[in-house]
Amino acid sequence: MIKFAHIAPTKHILHAGALSEVHMALRHLVIEDDEYVLKFRILADEGAYIYLDNSQFELGVSCSVDELLEAGRLIGASCLILPDGDVSETSINEIKKSGYDVMVIPAGSNFIFDFENALANPNIDRVGLSYSKASEYMGRPRHSATSRFDFLNMLEEPLPNKKIHMLGAVSAGEISLMKPYEYAIESWDSSIAVWGGLCNEDIKNMSTKNPINVDFSSDIAWNLLTESNIHYIKTLQNI
Repeated sequence: MIKFAHIAPTKHILHAGALSEVHMALRHLVIEDDEYVLKFRILADEGAYIYLDNSQFELGVSCSVDELLEAGRLIGASCLILPDGDVSETSINEIKKSGYDVMVIPAGSNFIFDFENALANPNIDRVGLSYSKASEYMGRPRHSATSRFDFLNMLEEPLPNKKIHMLGAVSAGEISLMKPYEYAIESWDSSIAVWGGLCNEDIKNMSTKNPINVDFSSDIAWNLLTESNIHYIKTLQNI
């Protein structure tokens, strides 16, 4: 089964967390919001596995390894995600010696080369595959639902078991499409179920993700559609 992290506004972190197998925190919110930190600390104290993202996607700028380590300490993170394109052994070793698992996100002109090398590197616990990076590499629109599937088709098989993490989801249909690679995908994070539900979107009918980014300060009430969206994702996790 692919483990899912349902990204939610701060108000609903614990509610969504109870319906997730893993969890995804964003560094910029860790340093900005005490309530956000508190809720992830509660999850950590319950033994949850928490990825800490570097927030480069959200902010457009990277952070240092030291800044990532400090945010990881605040929430009790399990796995730290290095800034996109940082696949250096120096950064990887600094994360590992601090007691965290490490995820890298290959990017740039050596994308496919770096991705294959990261999969083969025993010091790397997870390799993140971004839909935007895959789409850029494949020369497709950013929200292409088939780019990651076609990218994985280009790699030599068999891929390592349960080493890939899927960063974000374009649609529920993209999750179904990944059936041949379920053995290689450990986990997947996305806001489509929760944020879609809060915005009155039924993801069964969604062709592509809502272009409006998650408002983490939103106080929209949890609703039945959000619950239904999460349960629909659960039917796809056993693809």
